[in-house]
Amino acid sequence: MTTKIEEDRAGQLYVDIYNKYYRLTYVSKDTRHEDANWAGKDVIRIQAYKGKGDSLHPGPEILIDTEKDIYELISSLCHLIDAARKQD
Repeated sequence: MTTKIEEDRAGQLYVDIYNKYYRLTYVSKDTRHEDANWAGKDVIRIQAYKGKGDSLHPGPEILIDTEKDIYELISSLCHLIDAARKQD
């Protein structure tokens, strides 16, 4: 699988995953509009596409203060999936 990093109209880097079902966007605090910079930090935004077009549902923004935050997010997702599968 090749991950293609692209840039949106606002200049934020993103990647589409699962054949354009989801989009992960890295939103930098430095390039974000002042009125939308609620966190004052970089965030990862997770959005789902609406049907087959390019429209996106609004999605959560996860604060990213350090690289460790990314690893903790990934680790937490793995633990959550593992626990859910053990229930089956």
